[in-house]
Amino acid sequence: EEDDPQLNEPTRTVLSLTPGTKFWRARSTVGDASPTTGAVTAWSTSGSFTIPSTPPTPVSITFTQDPIPSGNQVFMQLQLTAAVGAAGGAVQMTSSNPAALAVPATVQMPANLGWTQVQIQAGSVAVPTPVTITATFNSATVSAQTTIEPATLKSISFSANMITSNSNGQLNVALTGNAPPGGAILNLSSSSPAVIVPSSAVVPAGASTAAISIQTADVTQNTPVTITATWNGVSTQTQITVTPQGRPVSITVNPTVASEPAGSFGTVVVDSAPSSDETLQITSSNPSVASIPGQVIIPAGSTAGGFDIITSLVSQPTTVTISVTGGGVTLSTNLTVEPPPPPPQSSTLLVQATGRANETVSSSPAGISVRTGSNQSAQFPTGASVKLSISDGRDAVWSGACSSGGNKQKTCTLTVNTNLTVNVNVQ
Repeated sequence: EEDDPQLNEPTRTVLSLTPGTKFWRARSTVGDASPTTGAVTAWSTSGSFTIPSTPPTPVSITFTQDPIPSGNQVFMQLQLTAAVGAAGGAVQMTSSNPAALAVPATVQMPANLGWTQVQIQAGSVAVPTPVTITATFNSATVSAQTTIEPATLKSISFSANMITSNSNGQLNVALTGNAPPGGAILNLSSSSPAVIVPSSAVVPAGASTAAISIQTADVTQNTPVTITATWNGVSTQTQITVTPQGRPVSITVNPTVASEPAGSFGTVVVDSAPSSDETLQITSSNPSVASIPGQVIIPAGSTAGGFDIITSLVSQPTTVTISVTGGGVTLSTNLTVEPPPPPPQSSTLLVQATGRANETVSSSPAGISVRTGSNQSAQFPTGASVKLSISDGRDAVWSGACSSGGNKQKTCTLTVNTNLTVNVNVQ
C-alpha cells in the first residue's frame, strides 16, 4: 500500500509495479477544519487496474532534452510494462547513428523496478540529424526518435559591464553545444573604436566555449560599446562601457636602492578612486635588471595600487627608470640596482697558551677558549678588534701579534687584519 498526500497534479505516474490487480482511491484537502487541521473530503470510489503477469517488455524511451544539441549530455529514460524480478534484467540497446548519438550496448534494469535512466552524450553534427534508439527485452522492442541539432551561437558576455580605457579584457562566447569538426569560426564587430576586437575568433572543435582577448582605447568620458558575434546566421550581442582611465599623481619605489635578490616594491597613486578595478600600464627602462609585471591594478574604491619589482644581479650600480601611464599622463621614478655586498672576509687567530697550569685564555668576541699547555685557532672577521684575557684575572706575558713588551698585563687587544699568532705565558 502506498499513500501520497502531496499530489498537486491531475495525474499520478508510478514507474514500477509488480504483476497483479492494483486499487486506487483519492481525496483532497479543501480549506481548514480547524486552525491546525485541514478539511479533508471523503474518499472517492475505488478504482482498479491490472498489471499483467506476462514478462515485462519495453514500452517507451524518452529523453530529458529533445532535440539534443551537439555534444550535450542528456538522460535517456527507459520504461517497461512491469517491474523485473529480483535478479534485474539487461535491456539491449542500439542506435541508428552511433556517431551522432551513441548508447550503451545494454542497460541494466535494477531489481524489482520497471524504470531506469542512463546518461548519454550527443556527437558533433553539422546539420540536424535524426537518430532512432531501440530497446529490446524479452523478445519485444520499442523505438524512439530524437534529433541531434548542430550547435548554434548562444551568448557573448563580459565579466563586468565596465572596463577602463587603455586596458585589456576578455570576452566569453558560448555555443548551445559542441563546435563541429574544424571549429566554429565567429565573426566579431565593435560599434566603437573604443573597444578593439579581432575580426574573427574560433571555438575549437568539440568545445562549447572560448575566451576572446580585447583591448580598449583612450576615452575622455564613459563610452557604451556594443560587441556583436555572428556564426551560421545567428548573432548575439553584449554591451560594455569604457570608462576614462585615472591619471597617476605619483609613482614611488621602496627601497630606492636595491640589489638581487631582495628587489623592491612600487606604488602608484591616482587622482580619484575608480568604481571598478582599473589597470594602468607600467614599464621598466631595463627589464633585464628590474623586471615588473607590465600593469598595475588600482582596486575599486582605492586610489593606490602596488607591484613587485624583481631585480637581477649586476656588477656595478645601474639606474632603471620605472614609469606609469594613464589618462594621458606619464610619470617616472628611478630605482638604483647595486651589486650585492661582498661576503664578509675572515682571518685566523692562533693562540698558544703556556705557563701556570689549569688556566684559560679566552677572547672577546668569543671564539678562543684555550687551556694552558695547548693552542687553539678561530676565525674572526678581517679587521675585527679582539681582546684576549685570562679567565681568573691573572697576569700574563704576551708576545707575537699582541705583545706586552716583556711586561705582565692582564689583557691584550689586537686587530685581526690577517692570519696572526699570539703567545701567552700565564704567570
